[in-house]
Amino acid sequence: GEVSGRRFLLMAGVGLDAHVVAGLDGGLKRRLGKGAYVWSFVRRLFDFPFPGYRYRTAEGEGSAASLVLANARHYGGRHVLSPRAGLGTDGLALCAVERNGPLAAVAAGVRVFNGAYGRREGAAAPSVDRIEIFGPEGDPVHADGDIVARLPVEVRALPGAVRLVYPAASAKTT
Repeated sequence: GEVSGRRFLLMAGVGLDAHVVAGLDGGLKRRLGKGAYVWSFVRRLFDFPFPGYRYRTAEGEGSAASLVLANARHYGGRHVLSPRAGLGTDGLALCAVERNGPLAAVAAGVRVFNGAYGRREGAAAPSVDRIEIFGPEGDPVHADGDIVARLPVEVRALPGAVRLVYPAASAKTT
């Protein structure tokens, strides 16, 4: 995929997810690994304003508390975000967290990490080729774990941009 001219392989996102990435302490990340993301998530729950985001696709417009556009079904390692996404598919799975606020964010996080999110919200994630995302001007946008842009942005799927070689069975589990 591509966010405002910068390519990514796995996923891009806005909302609490991007603010967690933006708030990571590099030293803490070296010491705690993935635990640093959990720490940043907990800290952001207390200072993130949960503004909500609007988006526009070829199919229409919508709004969400947070958005992740996935090229792969796994998030943060082995956790399934969208079973319909995959490196062998052409579009990006649009995973939208509909409910806003700290409790909804914690509930969505728990569902991702216990495998329930992929069965519910992620299972219904539509595939998009292009999406425009709007929200607070200058809000961070992450791609593959780095802040790469600021809102507003356009995200596009780039089918065939990277040539991947893997066993046929792996295309369904990546």
